[in-house]
Amino acid sequence: MPYLAALTAFALCCSALTAAQQTFVTGETVALPSLASGEADHATVAANSFGDVVVANHAQTLHGNKLVEAVAIASHGQGIFQVAPTILLGDPDLNLLGNDTCRKPDVIALADDSFLVVWPRNDVDHVGGARLEAARIHIRASDGTLLPLPVVDSAAPGEGHVLDPNLVSGDAGVMPDAIGFGPGHPSTAAVVYAHESATFLGQNDKKFREYELRCVLIDWSLPRQSAGFLDGPHVLSDQIPMDEESSQPFNGGMILPDVVLDDYGNLVIAHEESLLAPHHGWSSSALRRIVVERYAGLDDAVPLAPMESWTVALDTATHRPRRPMLASSRE
Repeated sequence: MPYLAALTAFALCCSALTAAQQTFVTGETVALPSLASGEADHATVAANSFGDVVVANHAQTLHGNKLVEAVAIASHGQGIFQVAPTILLGDPDLNLLGNDTCRKPDVIALADDSFLVVWPRNDVDHVGGARLEAARIHIRASDGTLLPLPVVDSAAPGEGHVLDPNLVSGDAGVMPDAIGFGPGHPSTAAVVYAHESATFLGQNDKKFREYELRCVLIDWSLPRQSAGFLDGPHVLSDQIPMDEESSQPFNGGMILPDVVLDDYGNLVIAHEESLLAPHHGWSSSALRRIVVERYAGLDDAVPLAPMESWTVALDTATHRPRRPMLASSRE
């Protein structure tokens, strides 16, 4: 999940309030406008090389489901910023899968200075399934000049391009993480996320789950209907255990991957694991840990090929790890 480092001088308030002002300067606090009437949450932020910002979040609608929206903030230089009208990216009222809800977006700035927003859409009644969607937002033209209004590249208003049409979100839902590949591939990104592949009850009413770690590559330089626009989903790792002591639904994230690039353009991904006996025939004490894995980048002979992995095990078997975050360094 990207966090904004370039604008620490002001706070971004993601709420269901109308924007207090459309133009503001460094040092001011601005309340971003929301298209929903209920609470807004899960705000993710990215900035491009011009200092433009996009904030993506989900927000609760009148009927209780969630929409995904984005606010583009253009930089005019000299610490002056302008808030554009809020963009509806994931519209639950389309009911494309059933009783739709759209939530937990991620946003990144690509090396071409456009923005990628990804989010899952699922049927809250667990009948129509789930899928992963994406849209691209342009604040500037290719020559760097500001556009009058942001331009959205999506399948249709309120509907993103479908990255994975056969997604199982499970009890806790999906929270994707995206990464761009830098100047060598300025319009290409990878989206990493978890897919629940199996769930079953075991001894003492414990719940056992297995997940796949999936990745989709998006090349926005190619036509949207071409074979190369989307590559995947690729299964990077499977049979990832995430077990619970209770059969009750877990209200929180599970297998929430975080991805960064190393200095050679390889993907480094961290996620959680929780293993209880007798899952996979495991007979020892419970194992809770963070797993970090490295996969080959786009310029490798076999992109996304596994390279190495290592684990960080917790010193207690009773606490489940959540939401690992990675950071990369030039060292």
